[in-house]
Amino acid sequence: MAAPLSQFSDVQLLAVYRCIEAEVFNEAQTETASPLTTVERLPGLLRLPRRLIDEVIDFNARHAKACIEKLQRFPGAGVREPWDAVSEETLARRVTATVHRLATLLVKHWGVSSNHAAFFAGTATDELRQRICEEYENGRDTHWQAIASLRSSQTPVAPSGAGPTAKRRRRSNRKAPIDETLGILEKGAYARLRRDFSDPDTLHEKMVAEIYSLSAEDLEAPVNEELESRGVEPVSAKTISRSNKYKNWKQYRRYVVSPVSTAADYGAAFTQLGERTPTANDFVDAEVMANGLAKRSGRRLRSSSGRRSEHDRAADEWAKIAGVVLPPAE
Repeated sequence: MAAPLSQFSDVQLLAVYRCIEAEVFNEAQTETASPLTTVERLPGLLRLPRRLIDEVIDFNARHAKACIEKLQRFPGAGVREPWDAVSEETLARRVTATVHRLATLLVKHWGVSSNHAAFFAGTATDELRQRICEEYENGRDTHWQAIASLRSSQTPVAPSGAGPTAKRRRRSNRKAPIDETLGILEKGAYARLRRDFSDPDTLHEKMVAEIYSLSAEDLEAPVNEELESRGVEPVSAKTISRSNKYKNWKQYRRYVVSPVSTAADYGAAFTQLGERTPTANDFVDAEVMANGLAKRSGRRLRSSSGRRSEHDRAADEWAKIAGVVLPPAE
């Protein structure tokens, strides 16, 4: 059965430190109780904390194994890093403190000078700290390799006969930026037309003809093409018609080209064309007046005599072809 991670808590690690540090100090006291006979005993005494390194490295290795076993049973579980930098620095600091504590025994029991004791302690500390760096690097490499192998084994493998799956383009579910898209189309048309038409009035007329006067249905295709390039779901003409920029272009959609010739004289309303631009309904009213036709009343045409005259039928046919609606009688 896998060891629970609770066995490798900070409390458990502190217990290891305290136990091994006490054993090392007791052994050093026993060693220094007898007279110093050979100089070789000095570095050996100061290197006793390597036992502390051995115990902590074993603790970390067992901790790393428990982490892998936890991830095998619960993929994605949150586990601590057994070989983190904080643990490495803690071990180096406590080993250094233990070495200097042992150095005081050299001065106290063997009569070694403070300078010599500090020199021997510094040499032992450097050697032990270098070993800590090497052990932690090996521990990290082994642990990371185990995690990589575990993740590789947990990744589902596609069936052998299945071909490569085409990546589906993710679409944004945010609100379609209609005003911004219309602005892009407007700028594109302006930049394109400005190369051919330098006169401001002519350029404006071309802009009206190519974009400002278009209906929502006409704008649907170019708008959705631009949205598609940005990963946004297509929209309907009704959605485009609700945008503020489309509403601002409404004034340009009022000038409907009528199949009736504007060169004809349809009355005083058109004697001063500079004051008002004739609309399709204006032409219809003038045509009715010029031909003596009566106006509609609801869906029935009526003449002054109450019967549909030949002119009534002609007016009805003309309106159908022109795509306009005759106004009702007043």
